[in-house]
Amino acid sequence: MERLVVPHSVHLFRSFVFAVFGASLAIGSTHAQTLDGLHDFQLGSSFVEAQRNATANGWELKQSSLSFPHEWIVEGTDLRLFICENRVVAIGKHPSGEFEEFVSIVWNLQSRYGAPTAKVATFMAGATRISLIDANFALASGEHILVQLGHWGDKLSIHMNYSSDIECQAAVKP
Repeated sequence: MERLVVPHSVHLFRSFVFAVFGASLAIGSTHAQTLDGLHDFQLGSSFVEAQRNATANGWELKQSSLSFPHEWIVEGTDLRLFICENRVVAIGKHPSGEFEEFVSIVWNLQSRYGAPTAKVATFMAGATRISLIDANFALASGEHILVQLGHWGDKLSIHMNYSSDIECQAAVKP
């Protein structure tokens, strides 16, 4: 029988997850980026309202690609809109920062919405190892905030997603 050897980095990773999502977390930051910076884009608004908001702020909505027909980039910001049946069903954001900013964001959201559901994953994509930590906050309104710390190759980044429970059935261009 082969013995599984867990590398030291995995132990550190698990310790980090326990520290971030444990009840004894006692760290905060006054400069944390939260979902307050959505620039008046709102879940449930129409695509036309989102376009109007973008134009009023000097931005442009551009479809991400034909491969992702629901995703629209708000050029001039760090936001992405996900459109389904002519409605904004999710707003994605890529805050700057790395580990400390992720911890600060999760801490601030935890103080507002309670403890998140956490998931940890690591897998290979070709020759590149990808590791993820997800903190998912279920809001009383039925909406969700997902904060993800991702590491692949030598890149570490934060992704946030504010979404509703609406499922997209068909790719319809607004």
